[in-house]
Amino acid sequence: MSEQKTWLENILNNIGIRYKSWRKGQWKPDKRRLHLEPLEERQLLSMTVGVSVPGTFAKEGVPGNFGQYRISRDTVDSTPLTVSFQMEGTASYDSYSSYSRYQLYNTSGSQIYLSQNYDYTTYQYVYTGSVTIPANQTYVDIELRPVNDAIRQPDETAILKLTQSGSGCGCGCGCGSGSSVPPYEINVSAASATVTIQDNDNWTVSVVYIKR
Repeated sequence: MSEQKTWLENILNNIGIRYKSWRKGQWKPDKRRLHLEPLEERQLLSMTVGVSVPGTFAKEGVPGNFGQYRISRDTVDSTPLTVSFQMEGTASYDSYSSYSRYQLYNTSGSQIYLSQNYDYTTYQYVYTGSVTIPANQTYVDIELRPVNDAIRQPDETAILKLTQSGSGCGCGCGCGSGSSVPPYEINVSAASATVTIQDNDNWTVSVVYIKR
């Protein structure tokens, strides 16, 4: 590879990359040296992440009947990778309210609290969070636990949608602070996953006889 690189550099530099530069009050052609960098010497490939649903349904009031999201990366790496996401769907969410239809938990049993921001373009609240895939592992699970209330509701959806995180070098190592290159790419065919929340409250139909 080094011999081919040197040979190609010599040819291109002998031909010259010519441009006009200002020298001593007049325009003159000049030559710029060219240096080739083999692709093998650069880390150009980014990690790709996706989300799936090992548990597609969650039932209110049934112990252990939780929904589950699995966020995975396509490469085993010795460093952890933090992946960002936002929650969408018909099911309402609120980390601190009993009116929320569900809560999110990590594999250690700790609740995941999402940030609430108002989107002035859609006039809706957006709930965002993140989860970290541990070092030397390819995935991490998020558990969706329905809130058992006494409100009769139809089936509702909780959609986890992956988003790009802050900055990085693009190689998945989390370096390159301040760069606009995200530390991962999103698999477009696995960019979101849906859990359906099923209610456990019975619907009551009353018949009233009215005498005329």
